[in-house]
Amino acid sequence: MSPLFHILSGGASLVALVLMILQFVFPRGTKNHIRRACAAGLIVLGVIIGNTWYVSSVRGLRWDIPFFVHTGFGILFFVAYLLTLYFGHQSLRNKASSVRHGSMGALATLILVVSLIFGFLAPFFR
Repeated sequence: MSPLFHILSGGASLVALVLMILQFVFPRGTKNHIRRACAAGLIVLGVIIGNTWYVSSVRGLRWDIPFFVHTGFGILFFVAYLLTLYFGHQSLRNKASSVRHGSMGALATLILVVSLIFGFLAPFFR
């Protein structure tokens, strides 16, 4: 990966992670809570699209173990992220969904951390 692209991709990923962590620090259920969640999801989606395009055009998609784990956890992140959105919407009508929403948000954040760790380490295993 070129150094500039690596810095931009890694920086954007860290911004998304900080946004996800801030979800647990600042008040929940506010418009800013929703904006942070949307921004984090869109940033991660942009990083995935950019990385996929860049990696496939430069070196091809070689499925080594760190890349496979990174990609798998990235997919799991989006499943947990979508479930977080779903339970967040449901919690407007049903308070029991609020606990599921928080749990899924924490799980999505943890999965994002694992995915980023493998993403940052992957180049060192090649």
